[in-house]
Amino acid sequence: MLFHEYIASRQALGKHKDGAKQWENAVKHLIKFVGHSDAARITKRNLLDWRDKLLSEKKAPKTVSDVYLASVRAVFRWAFENDRLSGTPRRAAIRA
Repeated sequence: MLFHEYIASRQALGKHKDGAKQWENAVKHLIKFVGHSDAARITKRNLLDWRDKLLSEKKAPKTVSDVYLASVRAVFRWAFENDRLSGTPRRAAIRA
């Protein structure tokens, strides 16, 4: 899973020593929401709909922004910068 590659790269730099369980749960939630784990197929619309779903579930906007969206944003950015993905959903799509 792309997320595990991201975490391994961060741990090599001394970050996410806890394995980023909260972030992993957020990524798993997105995978369940979109129905697949192919990061290259996730669209801006998927992310907007996911964000709206999270907010409709009464999750705190700060949690949605600082945990759910931040984790996905970081993984997509890392994947793009490290040639794991050829493109990334627009950043505006993954802000609360």
